Amino acid sequence: MMKRSATDAKSIKPVYVISSPEQFFIDKQINDIKESLVKLVSSEDAVEFESIDAQQSTPEDIINLANTYPFLAEKRCLTVKHFDATFAIKPDKAQKAACDLYESYFDEPADFTVLILIADKLDKRMKLVKSASSRGLLLEFSPPSERDMPSIIKQEVHRQFNKSIDNRAVMLLSELVGTNLDTLQKELEKLDLYTDNETNITDHHVAKMVGNSALVDNFRMTDYLASKNAPEALNLLLQLLNKHQEPPERLLGLLKWQFKRLYNAKKDMESGIPFSTVCTKHKIFSFHKDKFREQINNFSLQQLQQIYYMLYLTDRQLKSTGLKPEFLIENLFCKIVI
Repeated sequence: MMKRSATDAKSIKPVYVISSPEQFFIDKQINDIKESLVKLVSSEDAVEFESIDAQQSTPEDIINLANTYPFLAEKRCLTVKHFDATFAIKPDKAQKAACDLYESYFDEPADFTVLILIADKLDKRMKLVKSASSRGLLLEFSPPSERDMPSIIKQEVHRQFNKSIDNRAVMLLSELVGTNLDTLQKELEKLDLYTDNETNITDHHVAKMVGNSALVDNFRMTDYLASKNAPEALNLLLQLLNKHQEPPERLLGLLKWQFKRLYNAKKDMESGIPFSTVCTKHKIFSFHKDKFREQINNFSLQQLQQIYYMLYLTDRQLKSTGLKPEFLIENLFCKIVI
């Protein structure tokens, strides 16, 4: 999951070992380090930024460069990609020599260099990795879970663009990008450009700019229906059927998913399971818990059973009768909210 940046202008370290399979976290941490470093010197020109690949350079070359005073600059920021290639060096004797070289540098780093060693994954059993960890040089970032995404979205919207984002927009964006942080970054940049001088991102912005707007409206429609907001639900239904030409079967599929989740949650609560446990079981985001509780309370267990059966019948009618889909689904909506 995502962690707070470990750097600021006062506590910047001479060496960082960053391990993560997510390029998003690596890029963020490198940017934080660079920004902190620039704050320590007179200007950005006073830092010499360099990048080198450990797959194409020897450990000796890397350490020699780190120990070389920068030309016409106060500081050097040296980023080393594929640092984990060090542990693939053969023979073992050469690998040990390389690790010893890095560890010696950890003991006496150059005071004019910030060395950033990047790896996708590191074996914590390795002596050099243990050494980096014990010295507080190791930063690890694991892939985010679905539950991490809302907080990541809010943090990044504020950190990168100094904007806020509505909870509903966060929920929609989470549904659309999943846990793909590269996709999230691209969509956030699009949203920032689209909202321009606006300081808050809403679900309408997300619906307009992110991914498939029909999919976004699909989720919004289901949410309105479960909240018994008939006018908004019907309005979105007509848009989906007419404007987006969304297949009725897909609409019903999403409705089945939502009401089955409500039914199972209601059943759990009536059996005495605490609401917090129910939310964890059904993967309800923390900011959506109040809305989910409200939706559960809108229906009795028997009503939810009946709704699920009505969804099944409507699906059968769509496939076996000549009735218009609009009529069948509008009729279904009316039965649900009454």
